Amino acid sequence: MIENPNILIVDDERSIAELVAETLEGAGMLTQVCVHASEALPMVREGSFDLIILDVMMPGLDGFELCARMRAESFVPIIFFVSQGRGSRLGVGPYVRWRRLYNQAVFAARTCRPR
Repeated sequence: MIENPNILIVDDERSIAELVAETLEGAGMLTQVCVHASEALPMVREGSFDLIILDVMMPGLDGFELCARMRAESFVPIIFFVSQGRGSRLGVGPYVRWRRLYNQAVFAARTCRPR
């Protein structure tokens, strides 16, 4: 079990990314926020992350394309973050509510990637 997992949060809406970071930091996790998808891949290359929380809808490089590029270089667990309104536009059925995302992030960060 990882005691203080390091999580990268990628979301073009800084206020949302910072809220996610603040909440996870309250659970003893380390976080880094990235608000430009184009800057996330170099961060993954240079950092040692235990989990990535990735917004799907971002300008320019969207979360799906960014995920594909990350997967070519890394197998760090990724949780897609889709807000209610955005999820429905993507044709996603049930969406993950914030509380559920938080619980999944805590579980994945603490168990998925042994050091």
